[in-house]
Amino acid sequence: QGEAYVTGLAHVDFPTSAGAYQETVASLLSSDIFVVHLNADGSAYGCGGSTLFGGSADEYYGNFYDYLAPSIDLLEGTGSGDVVSLSATTHSQDLPTTPGVYQPVKVNGIADQPFFLKLGCEQLNAPPNASFNTLVEPDCTGGLVQLFNTSAADTSWQWTFPGGQPASSTDQDPGPVQYAMGGQYTITLIVCNAFGCDTVQQTISV
Repeated sequence: QGEAYVTGLAHVDFPTSAGAYQETVASLLSSDIFVVHLNADGSAYGCGGSTLFGGSADEYYGNFYDYLAPSIDLLEGTGSGDVVSLSATTHSQDLPTTPGVYQPVKVNGIADQPFFLKLGCEQLNAPPNASFNTLVEPDCTGGLVQLFNTSAADTSWQWTFPGGQPASSTDQDPGPVQYAMGGQYTITLIVCNAFGCDTVQQTISV
């Protein structure tokens, strides 16, 4: 889908996204692995956002004693449900592990040891993003305007069409709006969900 995952080595002040697995480096004196998910045009995070991962000692970048690190692979790519695997090398004796893993505790002191990580992409709860498209069909005096809701994560809708008939709607995709006279008109759409609302306006020429 054109999205990208980027991994590497991060120090203090590396930007992470809200709800990241690890929002800051584990120690101010060490480096941690970062994983960043970018959307298709590189203008914002994908649903995976940006996170750090590591313990209180260094995670390594490059060809060290035990493993090439870090390396990332996309196991399942569906956009909103991606699963990626990451392999890297660590010196951290307190590197986070999950219950039931093959080796939950680092056994070779501070020497290099490889680790393997699987990350899932989960869409965080967030307010909607309002957007819509229009198609103007002129007639002898005014015209019909077709409306196409293209908002994301929206669960309720409030349309207003000053000068049009009808003048408002709460439908997700309202029927055509009739304008009796030619001119410029501003259409407003407010979309909401449980986490907030967003508003967008378009001025059309009929």
